[in-house]
This record gives sequence, C-alpha cells and structure tokens, in this order.
Amino acid sequence: MQKSASKVHTERFVSDVMTGFFLVVAFELKRAVALLLVVSGLILSSCEKSDPEMPDPAGKETPVTPDDDNPSDDARQLTLSEKVLNFTALSPEAQTIGITSNTAWQVTIEQTGEWLSVSPSSGNGDGSVSVTAAANIGNARTAIVTVSGEGVKPKAVVVSQEKAPASASDNTLQSVSFTGVNAGITTPVSGVFNDHVIYATLPEGVNIEQLKISFSIPQHAKLFINNSEETSPSSPVNCSGAVSLRVQAVNGNSNTYTLLVKNGNKDLDNYLYAFMKTYSIPGLSVSVMRNETVIYSYGVGFADRENRTRVTPDHLFRLASISKQFTAVCIMKLAENGLLNLDQNVFGAGGVLNDEFPGVTGNKATVTPRHFLQHRSGWISNPDPMFTEPYMNQTLDELISYMLGRAQTYDPGTTFSYYNLGFGVLGKIIEKITGKTYEQYLKELLLDAGISDIHVGGNTRQQKRSNECVYYPQSGYSAYDNNMPLIAAAGGLIASTSQMMRFLASFDGLSGVPDILNAATRSEMFTPLQYSNGWYALGWRMKHTSLYPGGYYHDGNLAGTATMWCGGVNGGYSAAILCNSRSYITGFDTALYVLLADVLGIYGVPR
Repeated sequence: MQKSASKVHTERFVSDVMTGFFLVVAFELKRAVALLLVVSGLILSSCEKSDPEMPDPAGKETPVTPDDDNPSDDARQLTLSEKVLNFTALSPEAQTIGITSNTAWQVTIEQTGEWLSVSPSSGNGDGSVSVTAAANIGNARTAIVTVSGEGVKPKAVVVSQEKAPASASDNTLQSVSFTGVNAGITTPVSGVFNDHVIYATLPEGVNIEQLKISFSIPQHAKLFINNSEETSPSSPVNCSGAVSLRVQAVNGNSNTYTLLVKNGNKDLDNYLYAFMKTYSIPGLSVSVMRNETVIYSYGVGFADRENRTRVTPDHLFRLASISKQFTAVCIMKLAENGLLNLDQNVFGAGGVLNDEFPGVTGNKATVTPRHFLQHRSGWISNPDPMFTEPYMNQTLDELISYMLGRAQTYDPGTTFSYYNLGFGVLGKIIEKITGKTYEQYLKELLLDAGISDIHVGGNTRQQKRSNECVYYPQSGYSAYDNNMPLIAAAGGLIASTSQMMRFLASFDGLSGVPDILNAATRSEMFTPLQYSNGWYALGWRMKHTSLYPGGYYHDGNLAGTATMWCGGVNGGYSAAILCNSRSYITGFDTALYVLLADVLGIYGVPR
C-alpha cells in the first residue's frame, strides 16, 4: 500500500533527527575515549617512570600516527626524554627534559602558584628544556609541563616536589670554634655567643690574620664569611677586624653574625664576655699592671657599633667620677708646692675664692679644700646641680653661687655625703691659683709623667675625638646630655686604660715612671676617714671590706658610661675597666666591682 506524502515526510524527519543524534553521541564518545586514553597514558607513564624495574621495552616512544585530517604531515613527530621529574624540597636545582622533534614546539605549565619555570619555552626541532623549581618552604606540590607542536599529540611531564622540612627556614649559626687545624691551638676554642656577636680569645702567639674557622649550621644551609661561601673548616680568614658570618637558609633568608677574635687570656676574657652579655655592654677596655709593668691590656667588643670599629687599649672613654682622682692629684700637687693649704677656708675673709664670691660667712666660710676632697663640706646633692635641670646648663660660677645660697645639712668636716659640685669648686680653685684652665694645668702636670692623651670630653657625638669610643645609653637615657666642660673636674675627663695605668704609676714611689707627687703627699692623699658605708680618703675610696686588699679604688658612671679602677692592691697590682654603656639593672655596680676583682684574681690576687 502506498504511504501518504505527509506520512513519508514525517518518517524522513524522524529518521534525520535520530541519525543526527547518534552522530553527536558518537562524536562525544570519541572525545571521551580520546581524553580517557590521554589521562591513562599520563598515569601509566608516571608509573613506568617511577618503577626502575619496568623500562620502556622499545627504548623510546612509538612515533605519533599522523592525524587523519592532515595526511600531508605523516613525517612529523615529537618525543620527550622524561615522563616524570621529582624535585626534593631542599635541592631545587634545575633538571632537563630532552626533546626529539622535527617540528616547531612550545611549552606550557599547569601549576598552582609560580613555583616552576622553564627555559626556553619554545623551539624548532630537537632541543631541551631546563625546568627549575623554587625552594619549597610549604606543602608538597605538583605541576604538569606540556610540550606541544602543530600536527602532533602533546606530550606531558608530571613534575612534583616534596614538602619542605622545618629546617628549610633555619638560618641559625649553631657553633663557631677554632681547632688544631690552626697553628698554635692545641685545645679547641669555642666562640662565646652574645646575641649576634661572637667573641673568641686565642692563645698569645696565634696568628689571627690567618685563621681557619670551624662552624656548624643547619643541614643544607650555607655559610658566607665576609660574603664568600665557605665549608667547615673555612679557608684562612683575616680575623684581626670584625668578621661577618652570614647563614643562608634553604628558603633564602639570611641571618648575620659578627665574629670578634683576639689574642689573650681566655679565662680572664670569659669574665668580660659574661659581664658584657648580662648587661648589654657593646665595648670595654681593660688593663692590668703589676708594679709599673702592664701585663694585660686589651679592648673587647665595639668602640663604634655602627661602623664595626673594635675597641683597643688606646681608645678614649669617659671616666665619669674617676675624673675626681685626677683633680685630687692636681690639688695635692698645688699643696705640695706650697701654693695651697688644704685646711684654709675656700670662701669668706681670706678665702681662696673670696674675691669671686664675696660676703660668705658662718659655716659656709669654714669649708676647706680638704672637706671637698673628703665629701664633708656639709652640702648634700639634693638635688645635684651638676646633673639636674635647669642648673646643669649654667656656668660653674652660677652653680657655686647656687650652692652658697643653700643651707648646709651638716657642719663641715663631720659627715660624709657624696657631693659632685664640691669637685667643681676644686676645679675652680685650680684655675684661680694657676691662672690656667683646669684642662691646661692637668695636661701640663701629666706630661711630666709621659701622659699626653687625657682630655676634657665633648658634649656631642660629633665632638668626640678620633680615637674616642661612642657611648650607648640604656633605659631611655641619653648619652650626650651632660655638659662635659662644666663637670670636667668632677666627671668630665676622657682617657684610655693604658694612659690610666701610667697615671697610677706616677705616684707609686717606684722608679720606672717619674713621680709627680712625693711620698709625704702621697701618704696624705691616701689617709682615709671612715663613714657609715666604708672609708674615703682625699678623692679615693679605700679599705674595701672584701675586695682590693691594701689598695685604693673608685668607680664612675654616666648615661652610656661605667668605669672602675684600683691601684696598689696586694702589694703592687693595678687595673682598670672602662665601658661605653651602663646598665640600670639592679646589682650592676656591684657586678662591676666584682668583675675588676675577678680580673685581678687571674693573677692570684686574693678576694
């Protein structure tokens, strides 16, 4: 039976739709199968690459079959030498993918983050690609490097990198030492760490200009000595200056230390290193003398931290109240020469300074130079006008007038009360009698003993002398607030420990250094009076209850300055320590006293 035209038309429409549907389904199935084959190939390639017991039986990949839609390219091919690259977290050095190709190719990377890079990214024909991984400091990561070309199937390499261990960011310098690889060292010497400064004292005679440094650092980290990478023990290094030690972690972060090496007595210096670490002292100078022979004299740490200038025994430091002993010697010399009577009145009728400060009467007119030397003038430092605003910016004459306008707390000569301005008055007496400035007379007197590098200090860092250290305050104070010319006779001098030793020798009665005081004057200067907390002579402390047996001593302090010295201890030992900072931690002053005694103890001086 013949079908109607409309029915035939309907059947053809349905047939065409079904045919189209099946063609679409077949096309999509073809794409899915192709994608599955690509993924399966990557997985199998990864497994084959990671299993050394299953090599490619053909030794190379099968050439690519030309695409059906481009039969003219049947000669094109692309093969890769690698299917998998593995980077370790701590060794991200570049790896290479070899490319065999007779067509142009290009490289793309599928990655999270920018941790992988390739070079070059394209080429013509055979070649290679360098693959570089950044140091891994986080989790494990994976990327796919794909090489593709026109008319050939793309080839992929799976790139992975393991998670970095915690040590990847460790840039700590764990130890520094000097061993027998260096001539003259029989017992290893370990560096003493003070935060990022490392101290080391080597035996006398060891050449510190040619030292091999042993060290330990975290695994895979690097050490650079003065910017040159080294392994342990290092090549010879000149350690006479400040040496830079930079530890670079795997992640590239660096940590820099400074090594300060010196010759000397390790046991003595260890006392200094411990003190400096505890109290944050950047630098100090120490000298020890027996009779008139200096037996130890060294600088430790930094005279100028910012410029990495090391302390030497000839660096100048502020002396603070040790200046008073220089003033005392000047006054004693004037008395010895008959130019001053220690027991005559300073103010009032017939007084040394009556013309400058007329009209003084009562107890104030009975104060003598001896009273000021003994801190028994009757005035007390409440406040101390030499170190208290607004007085500290006035002239010395104005301060003395201020003093004379205040009532004395005690009768002169009866009670010890430490009084800085009293030594300012003594400086004024020196200038009145000599007609010279305090500094001029002091320098002339010291020159007779061969001492030429002691001065009144400057107020600012810009005014410091070329061989003077920088001062570092603590606890919010300023190291450059003091008026040094104003406090010169009480606390304004600068000197080195080497010059201080010669000064102590200039009135010891021995023959090596010319004495500037005779025996009688010296004896009078060192005749003490007892007070509630000790004994004080003329400008000197004496008879410490447990330290410095038989000797005389004094300390000093300013913001950025701490000083201590002693002489005539145990039959002839003297020593000085000068610091370019001071701590306000409770017990600091006592610790400085003990430190000086420990230094002397190295030479058998009893405590």
